[in-house]
Amino acid sequence: MHSQHNLSRTARSPLTCHLQETRSHLPAAGHIVVGFGSGGPSSNALTFAADFAAKQGAALHVVHCIDVEDMPAETDSPYYEYRFHQAVTAQRDRALTILHTFTGNWTYDCHRAEPAQYLMTVADTYGAFVIVIGAPRLGAVSAAGTLFHTSVSSRLARQNRYPLLLIPATASAAMWPDKST
Repeated sequence: MHSQHNLSRTARSPLTCHLQETRSHLPAAGHIVVGFGSGGPSSNALTFAADFAAKQGAALHVVHCIDVEDMPAETDSPYYEYRFHQAVTAQRDRALTILHTFTGNWTYDCHRAEPAQYLMTVADTYGAFVIVIGAPRLGAVSAAGTLFHTSVSSRLARQNRYPLLLIPATASAAMWPDKST
């Protein structure tokens, strides 16, 4: 990182962490919370949120809740913990690659928690003006999650405290207007 950046790391366990980069010369005009996980839609949502936050002069708070998709399938393997740690680390590194180009203040939290609730908790903590997540995937499992309100997007859509941006895999923030225009 550059000398003007202050990157702090706090580890709670091998699989949970809090990373923060503060650029004190850039006061935040607001806060955006973005959910992050495995897969391309999640990376696209983070890229969208970073571009949106930069245009709004907002701080960005990335939340990765460890879930079943992070866990290796072979639970009885002697390499299970190693592979689990590698999967979570790879996702963190993917997020940090996207955040590397973001010029504002940001945090990254990896935590074992229920995703919709933890996103709301982080939004409450920072007084976010929006929560950004990837749009739900297509398919029977996703449809069932929406129907029974177990999916993250469905649960967040039912709350009434924060606007929710669902970012499809093909969306880009390039056409979103700057706050100065």
